[in-house]
Amino acid sequence: LPGPPASLVPSAPGVFSPRPPTPPAGPPTQGSRSGFQGASTHPSLKSSTSNLQAAASPAGSANAGEDDEAPSGLQPKASARPTGKASAQDRVAALSQEARKIVDEKKIVGQRRLKDWRALLKELGSFDQEMDKTRHQLGVYGGLGIGLFVVMLVAAIIIISNDLGSLALAVAAGLGLAGLIGGLLLFLKKRSLGALDLDNEFRLVLTPFLETVADDIARSGKVALNLDLAGRTDQKKKSERNLPPGRFKKLVETVWRDPWCRAEIPLVDGSRLQLDIENTFVSYYRQWKNPRGKTKSKTKWKKMVVVQAGLAPNSRRLAYDQARIQVEAAREKMKYSDKKDRPMARVTRKYKFKSEGEAPEAGPLPEDLLGLFFSLAGLLKPAEKPRS
Repeated sequence: LPGPPASLVPSAPGVFSPRPPTPPAGPPTQGSRSGFQGASTHPSLKSSTSNLQAAASPAGSANAGEDDEAPSGLQPKASARPTGKASAQDRVAALSQEARKIVDEKKIVGQRRLKDWRALLKELGSFDQEMDKTRHQLGVYGGLGIGLFVVMLVAAIIIISNDLGSLALAVAAGLGLAGLIGGLLLFLKKRSLGALDLDNEFRLVLTPFLETVADDIARSGKVALNLDLAGRTDQKKKSERNLPPGRFKKLVETVWRDPWCRAEIPLVDGSRLQLDIENTFVSYYRQWKNPRGKTKSKTKWKKMVVVQAGLAPNSRRLAYDQARIQVEAAREKMKYSDKKDRPMARVTRKYKFKSEGEAPEAGPLPEDLLGLFFSLAGLLKPAEKPRS
């Protein structure tokens, strides 16, 4: 992304470190991953770009501050979680009191230092991963139980048709009944564990981004987070309507809006980052009859992620170039405000994802988010010194 000349940027560490200018980039496209191309080649961006790979690995970043807990992805400490085949109740009991409250309320609101957020998000992320794994296993085993019932039902019909004896029929009926009961119980258990589920967005999108910019965050500064971890709920459902079915028997569109993240991050040079993320899910339930007269159905999903990145520079050192802001505003959605002598520019970008069956979990990558802030940093110039 284009940046200011190295001579115009102070040499403080962080996002605003001096870097050579790059040629102007073309206008970004929706869902594009190209906003970060070339950023990793700037030597001055090592503090943020070197963490991109570390944030996605279990080992985490090796560049944490001396008094910070070294980032370790989302893997908890060995002593912080039960070992072996622990039950859901055991895993909940192993959580800290604050983490149990968050799992119950599905919200995180507060201000604290990055190392404190790391500990809490790591604990919640590990718990959520384990519960997702447990629910997936229950679904698989429940499906096998129902499958066994279907197979035994077919076997019983064959046994009766060929008069193969009452013993074989009793065995098939017993196995089928056991599979049916076991499968239903496992599906009920899976459904009950849904109350403990946290939306995966915080550990797939936010946590890797925080690890990426960890070395640029002021060590004594407090990161403010306001997160909604409930995911899609009935309260967030905005509409549900029947569309003209066309070639289908039935077509239903359902829309959810989920503004789940707001974060404010202080940087080492006195500037601040602001990050807002909102997900919009649209499902299309389609029902039709095949040539044999059987009713079939399928659900298609669309997910649109709207990311707004804001950058408020240290006004004693940096200021926005208004001419460049006007140029960039013509290329993509950008706003500038100057309230209480605290100028801030905001850029908004959309990312789109599709899937069938289940709602897509994919979201913006850390480099996508970091690229938005780089584009804002490229609009800065040295602040004018007050005249005496």
